[in-house]
This record gives sequence, structure tokens and C-alpha cells, in this order.
Amino acid sequence: MLRNISERPTRIAELVPLLPSALGFHDASGKGAGGVWFPSHTIGSRMKNKNTLHPLLWRYKWPQDIIDNLVTENNFLGKITNSALELAGGLLHLDIIAHCLDVRERTIVSKTDNLATLFWECKEIHLQNVPSDTKADFWRDLSLAEQEDRQGITIGRSSTANTHWEKWLEFTSVLGKDPLLQTIEDKVPYLQVFLRLYAANKNPVRTQSAEDYLWSIGQTYLELGEQDPRLNCHDNIDFCLAQMIRSYKKKDPPPNRVKPVPLSVIRRIAQISFAGNSPNQHAIADMIIIAFFFLLRPGEYSFSKTDSDPFLLADVKFWIGHQRLNTMTATPTQLLQATFVSLTFTTQKNGVRGEVIGLACSGELYLCPVKALARRVIHLKQHNAAPETPLCAYFCLEKQRLLHVCPSDITNTLLTNVAALGPWIPSIWR
Repeated sequence: MLRNISERPTRIAELVPLLPSALGFHDASGKGAGGVWFPSHTIGSRMKNKNTLHPLLWRYKWPQDIIDNLVTENNFLGKITNSALELAGGLLHLDIIAHCLDVRERTIVSKTDNLATLFWECKEIHLQNVPSDTKADFWRDLSLAEQEDRQGITIGRSSTANTHWEKWLEFTSVLGKDPLLQTIEDKVPYLQVFLRLYAANKNPVRTQSAEDYLWSIGQTYLELGEQDPRLNCHDNIDFCLAQMIRSYKKKDPPPNRVKPVPLSVIRRIAQISFAGNSPNQHAIADMIIIAFFFLLRPGEYSFSKTDSDPFLLADVKFWIGHQRLNTMTATPTQLLQATFVSLTFTTQKNGVRGEVIGLACSGELYLCPVKALARRVIHLKQHNAAPETPLCAYFCLEKQRLLHVCPSDITNTLLTNVAALGPWIPSIWR
């Protein structure tokens, strides 16, 4: 050790990070990888007659054998995961700047949108003594586990958390600190300043926004194998952070009360919709009636790309008295004569999995849960819909295929009819 110190001394710049001399961004996919570096005037070039202030852009296409061996939904036996390609792209990104620019005793920041890459570039999972086949199986299973983990979070929630982390990366980059603040024991002051600059940068300050920012940062730390910086030694939210949240809560404006949709609005929607022959209008009216009687959430009676678990054709069961009907084989006459209907909850959020909720006829022609579900089932069966078809689907004559009722269709229909009935405030409808 003494000989190494004399031959190769440790420089201060290697112990204390300086302000970044180059900022880079990189990404990878199943086809290849690429990135860009933005160097500053404080870094020299290894290439002759090259201006170091010019951005350094690179991209690389993976060899075909790597592309063919990637784990996908159609190739579960592959040996290469997406996270492995992200890590390879990150290493290429660092190797390229080291070959093109003189990064000795310089601090550089390499940014990625892959948390596993960010973690593995600093900490490797120890599989050195594991056989190659077992190691490949481990990485494949880890990639599949990450996909299942992402599926457990709604797209909207996930994108919001990613935005919070991007703000944190921006905040720590300005300060010249690594995102995990590994050299800093007390991270609370940084969280306080971050909360003040970003989460509280709204008028008025919302308590939920501030708590969401802190929660996202804490969860990302845990995903990267670090301790939650919000918590003290007793695993409670730090006192200073709790006081800031409490101060925001005192300033929160009163909540907007959401009022139920009057029955007269739904009755008007039904009368107007069924006076015409539009399958789209019929579907919207029926789904509004079904949602009203079963107290459903938007993602359960309409189709959305972000967060949707609509009830399916297979979830509906009809009865005539004590006789249960076969939904898929019953005639339209039998379905319209049904006196009781039930919905089976599967993946919906406001019910227990497997729980059945049923309702009887209301006595009205249109404003009835049994009749509304019967109309939906009859329409879907007439167009050979599969049992897995959402109830909010309808056959579009112009496009000759099934389309879906979207949340915007429900909202627009409600607002139009509310405006026609009187001076209601549109913002109270949901």
C-alpha cells in the first residue's frame, strides 16, 4: 500500500466531486443504444483538431444474435434482458467519453431513465461464482420481476413518480451531488430545500403534492438498495419534514365537494339516446345507467389506456325469478325478461376479488340496471363478441369493428345534458 501511494498518489479531485465537466444522456432498446455528451470548456480532447465544446453524439446497433436472444413476451427463453442492454449502453456511454475526452480528475454526470442501470453502475449484484446458465436465468427472472412490479402501478402514478425523480436528479446535479447523496449522512436539509423549490412551487401549496414528492424520492431510494432518506432512526418521518407538511396542510384550501349526478340528468340522457339509432349513444347511455346503479368508477364502466379494469361480458349473470340464465346462450327475449342481474368483481378496485353484487329491476323501461345490462349483452352477442369483451364496447357501423366508450364520452354527455337542464357548474361533475 505504501508503494502504491508513492507510485500513484490519490488526488483530491478523486475524493471530492467537482462541478460536472460533462453532462450526458443515454438510452437503449432491443435494437441498439445511443447517447449524447455535452462537454464544457474545462475538459480537454483526446482527438486532434477537435473542439471539445461540440456535443458528442453516438449510437450503436446490437449484433443480430443479441437481438434474437432478448427476453420478450414472445421469447421467454431468451438469455438477455432489457436491463442488461441498458447497463451495456451505460458502460458504452462512459467508455466513449473516456476515449474521446480527457476525463482524468474530472466529474462527469451520466443520466439514464433506467433505475437498474443507475444502481448497477455503482453496485453490482455478486454472481461472480455462479454458473453462466444460472446467472443468465437469474437476470431473465429479474427482468420479468421488474415488469410485474411495474404492472402493479398505474401508468399515471408511475409517470408522476418518474417526474419527481427527474426533478430530484436536476436538483442534485445543480448542487454537484450524486442523486443518492452517499457521502452525506444527514439528507434531510437537502429534502427540505428540494421540497421548497419544487413541490412547493405551486400556488397554493397542496399537502398531497408535497407528500407525493417525498414519497417518490423515498421509494426510489429503496428500489436502489438505499435507506429511505425521509425516515429517522425510529423509521418515522423526520420531525422537520413532518413540520413542513403540517404547515402546508394548514394552508390547504377547502376541498371541492363532488355532488352526485341528479336522476333527471340520467333520465334525459336515456330518452334522447334511445330516440335515435346510434350504437355509440346507446352504449354511452347504458354505461352511465349501469355506473349509476352499481356505483362504479370511471375505469370500470369505460375504457382508458392509462388505468382501466372494465367489467366484461363474462362478468354478467341474469336470473328470471329463481332460474339462472346462461348469458351466452340466452335469447334476447329471455334477457329482456330477466328480473335480476349481477356483476362479478375480478380486478376492479372497489370490490373484493370474486365478490358478486346484484340488483333487481327498477320498474322503468330505460332507467333500470337489469334492462341496461341486457341491452349491452344483446348488442355484443349480435356482433359475435367474445366473453372477454368489455361491456363498454359497441359495434361501429362506419368502421365495421368494435370500439369502446371512453371517459371523455361519459363526461361530455353529462356536461351537455346538465347544461341543457339548468345553470349547473361543470367542475362538480365526475
